[in-house]
This record gives sequence, C-alpha cells and structure tokens, in this order.
Amino acid sequence: MESKDNEAELSSVKLTFTQDDDSYQSTRKGYQQLDITLDNAGGGLFYAIKTERWSFDDIDELINLLKRVQPLLSKPITEENRRIRLKEEK
Repeated sequence: MESKDNEAELSSVKLTFTQDDDSYQSTRKGYQQLDITLDNAGGGLFYAIKTERWSFDDIDELINLLKRVQPLLSKPITEENRRIRLKEEK
C-alpha cells in the first residue's frame, strides 16, 4: 500500500469471536476462535476467515454470524475514508 505524505491508510479490520470448545474435539486453547478480516491489498477489498476449529450445529448459525458482521466490516474501509490525515494542512 502506498500512502501519500501526511496520511495514514486503514488497510485491515479484524473481528475475533470465541466460543466454548465443543464436546467432540477440544482445541489447545480450551476455546474456539474465529477471526474474520476485511483486507485491502491494493486490488480491492476482500474477506478472509481464519480458525483452528469453529463448530456449529446448523449452517444458518454461520450464515447469520457473517450477515451480522458484514455492516461492521464493510463500512470502515471505503475508498472515501481509508486515508486519514495525520496533520491538518496549513
């Protein structure tokens, strides 16, 4: 990412969710963690999901989680607001 002088560029937003381990398989941490990130590597915005294990009983649980976080992740990084002025120009 190239940014202009006097600007900082917001290039990533990450949400982390945790839940108790399921009874079938435990993680090393004792809980399950799901990271959902919105990144911009210069070619546009994209989502990334990272987890060691995230269990759910019904596919709708995961779909509903993604639908609920979409507004939180898609608004912070836009072409209009991803560059932040560090100092006011005189």
